[in-house]
Amino acid sequence: MEFISSDIDQSYNYVIRNGFQLNEWFYNCTGIDGFALGVPRPWLGSYFLTVGVVLMFMYIPCLIVICKSDLMKSSCYKIMVWLGILDVCCIFVNSIATGFLGIKGATLCSYPIFIFSMGALGCGCWMGSCATCILLGINRCCDVNQNLKIRNIFLGWRIYPTILVPVVYTLYAIFFTKIASFNSNLMSWFFNPLLPNGRLVFFQSVLICSFNAVAAYIYVYMQYFTPAPITIIIGQIAWQWSHGSVCLIYITMNRTIRRGVLDLFLPKSFRNKHKIGTYQKKVHRLSFSVGGGPEGRTTAQGPTSSGTAVF
Repeated sequence: MEFISSDIDQSYNYVIRNGFQLNEWFYNCTGIDGFALGVPRPWLGSYFLTVGVVLMFMYIPCLIVICKSDLMKSSCYKIMVWLGILDVCCIFVNSIATGFLGIKGATLCSYPIFIFSMGALGCGCWMGSCATCILLGINRCCDVNQNLKIRNIFLGWRIYPTILVPVVYTLYAIFFTKIASFNSNLMSWFFNPLLPNGRLVFFQSVLICSFNAVAAYIYVYMQYFTPAPITIIIGQIAWQWSHGSVCLIYITMNRTIRRGVLDLFLPKSFRNKHKIGTYQKKVHRLSFSVGGGPEGRTTAQGPTSSGTAVF
């Protein structure tokens, strides 16, 4: 019980209940200059920040396309939308916030509430994405073997309470578990604040879950052992790409999403001219004049998926 109480006292729930004040027993920043403890990392920080912004601009349109398309009829894509929301939150933490804090050379005492909030969001969404990946893997197994009885939880209305399980788990992880705090000396997030005192869809699913698994092994290892600094950087980059790679997988491997993203950003006239995205394709049909002779006539066919260029 003491262990559980300790975790709650280091959770975001404690901070909210105490007027956004950190527990001084665990996070005492009194008289400490957080910037003096850190090291500015402008190059690494710029990398994380730039890549994070790019991934955001790629990922969010993918989610919009999925939500507006017939793909949402599939239980698989319903799960992927929730996973995408978690990924976007994690990219904001492990890329954009990490880059900003790295450039500043910040530690927990530099921006205590901001870093604590980002740590809670990052850890919670990371744990939620891992649980969602497990659910996605089970869903794909049921698609391969339709005789599995567990397949029923993905059918019809049952998919919504099924997805609710990782949603609740995510909220629990954000508000009731120990958070990770940022340290610019190592350009990563640690549960110890380090203060002086203390098929195609199947293949896509496999890739998405694989990135999460690799990042998990590296990140857990560096929490309990003392690896080389380069190993810590690799772990942080692995966490970044475990979430950011999903939008790349969508755009490069899913024609429907790729076409939808192009339709979001490119005007119809441009798509028709260059034959990309969903464009109108002119076809020639035969008609007959009054005299009975064949006459070539050009008619326009409406936009269909058959008129889509693959790039």
